[in-house]
Amino acid sequence: MKKLTMLIAALLCASMLFSCAKDTATGTDTTPDTNEITNEVTDNADDTEDGTVTDAVTDAETDAETEPPMSDEEYKKTLMDKGFPESYAVLLCDIHKRFPSWQFNPIMITDLSGGKYTWDYVIGKEIEDDENNTVYHTLEGVLDYAIDTKPVESGIWFRAKPESVRFFMDPRNFLDEKNMFMFERLNSDTVTYSATVVESLLEGTFMFRKNMGDEGSNMKYSECFVEVAKNLGISPLVIAARLRQEQGVNGTSPLISGTCGDTLWQYYSEKSNNAPASGYTEAQLKSYNGYYNFFNIQATGNGYFEVFLAGMNEARQGGWTSKYKAVEGGAAKLKSRYIDDYQQTLYFQKFNVDPRSGRNFWGQYMQAVHAAYDEARSTYNAYRRVNMLGSEFVFDIPVYAGMPAEPCPNPGTRYS
Repeated sequence: MKKLTMLIAALLCASMLFSCAKDTATGTDTTPDTNEITNEVTDNADDTEDGTVTDAVTDAETDAETEPPMSDEEYKKTLMDKGFPESYAVLLCDIHKRFPSWQFNPIMITDLSGGKYTWDYVIGKEIEDDENNTVYHTLEGVLDYAIDTKPVESGIWFRAKPESVRFFMDPRNFLDEKNMFMFERLNSDTVTYSATVVESLLEGTFMFRKNMGDEGSNMKYSECFVEVAKNLGISPLVIAARLRQEQGVNGTSPLISGTCGDTLWQYYSEKSNNAPASGYTEAQLKSYNGYYNFFNIQATGNGYFEVFLAGMNEARQGGWTSKYKAVEGGAAKLKSRYIDDYQQTLYFQKFNVDPRSGRNFWGQYMQAVHAAYDEARSTYNAYRRVNMLGSEFVFDIPVYAGMPAEPCPNPGTRYS
């Protein structure tokens, strides 16, 4: 019997050695690592009809020893103990069931302001100047969300209705899987990114798998975003999503062409696009050639001439003489002016309501009332395509005293 036992043990040992040898030869790591985030699309991932990849639970996640999960009521209590109202906690419980690694952090806006920033107060401040919140002119059903079709800001934006502001400011309207990323903490260190993830967000744009085209460099846009973001300590997806939002899918803006000076001279010589009658020379305007402004920083004004000239002055001041420098310089300003000033989420960059920020209600990166929603959806889709939705994301969600019992209704049929 003893000899038989020894023989079986020997055979098992040999089998294990053979298995390990196979794994080593194929380069496969057989040690489950629940902290590793894989950005490659696996062969056995479930594909949807449109060819995107759905998130899947890995073997490592399944096999890892975990504590018994909380009941819904227990988890709901932990959220309410943190400060979330029940109307928030119920929705967050539903998300937690699917993504238990997601962390939800309440930002108690009213408490942080000593009781001043109630729901009615912040809404009143946001709609005080009706040009602070705008709707893009080509939006389907635009009059559901806009006051009228009187243009503001370059003639392509309309003023948003107060009902639209209330809808987009009410966090409860967006506490679901697809929209949560407007609350993602953009300077969190709990997630690791690669160029693969960034490419997923850039798909369908002029930046997808493309070299930037800077002289003497073969760097792709995605590689640039990862490098710049790593140096700044922010997510590269905030750069990618922001540039997708600012430059659109085609990237035809003169501000990123390198020849904006030629465009300015054309407008000026033709006296078109609200160009002034005098005050500039051809040499002055064409001296802006060779500058880039990817984030459209300071690119505001009445008509395209003023908008592009203001954007080029910002680029010249920053020394943005290459696309890389423009991305690097713009991202650095995004971090210092916004992320480091308690605007660390897309929501807070649209609605600057955290009392700890130095520029409440006016220091807001975005005018479009729907901008945080748009960028959050792009971010979600990027994570989903590369199977990253199981990552340890951190979400900072504002909470206000005096909110209505029910979420503020959607004034239209979009954004549901």
